[in-house]
This record gives sequence, C-alpha cells and structure tokens, in this order.
Amino acid sequence: MIVLQVLFLRELAARVPDASVIVNGVNPGLCRSNLVSTVPFPLSLIFKVQIAILARTTEMGGRLLTWAAVGAPHREKEMHGHYISDMQVKEESDFALSLKGCVVGKRVWVSAISGTSSDSWTNQHLGR
Repeated sequence: MIVLQVLFLRELAARVPDASVIVNGVNPGLCRSNLVSTVPFPLSLIFKVQIAILARTTEMGGRLLTWAAVGAPHREKEMHGHYISDMQVKEESDFALSLKGCVVGKRVWVSAISGTSSDSWTNQHLGR
C-alpha cells in the first residue's frame, strides 16, 4: 500500500468503532490471473516470467482477503486500522506513525471526504 492509502486507512479506522466492523488494508500479493493478457509482447513476457516465479494462486490471494475481512478469532482489535500482508499485521512506515504523518493523514481524509455525499449519515458517522 502506498503511504497515502495507509494514512487514509488510519483516519477511517479512527472514525469507525472497533466493535462494529474491522477496517484494514490488505495486500493479497501478486496472484496468477489473466490481468496481463492484453499487455503488448515485450512487457507480457516480463510479466509472465515474474508471475511464474513469484505469484501465488488466486485462491491463496482470496484466502488472505477473506481472512482480513472476517478477522482472525480474538485478533479483531489488533487488525483494526492496520495493513495486512501474508496473514500478518504489518507495521506502518515511520512517517505514517509520526506526528507529521498524522497531520498529513487528516489532510488526506478531509480532501477525500470532501468529494463524497453530504448526507446526514456521512456527516454524523465519518466526521465531515
């Protein structure tokens, strides 16, 4: 995940109570699929070699997405608001955890949420 996604994720998680839903960001990893089937020849060869060597099956990637969505038993609070990769909670970057990262995260949140609906639920629950 790029840093802006992590910052947005942390802001969203702060606004959603732990008990209601798990908010996290998931990296399913490189999975074998047909997503690169339309890539032109020179690049398609490179992608096919990378996929053959590094990629996991789509089933394995789907398991990770499901695990992150449903939550590991008794680990929901640990997973809430964090980045998940390889069925593990990963520590965010030093910047994302810093005071400056927190300030930038709030700016990212305001910027993202300003383009959404102005209905009362959004205002009440997401702090517009």
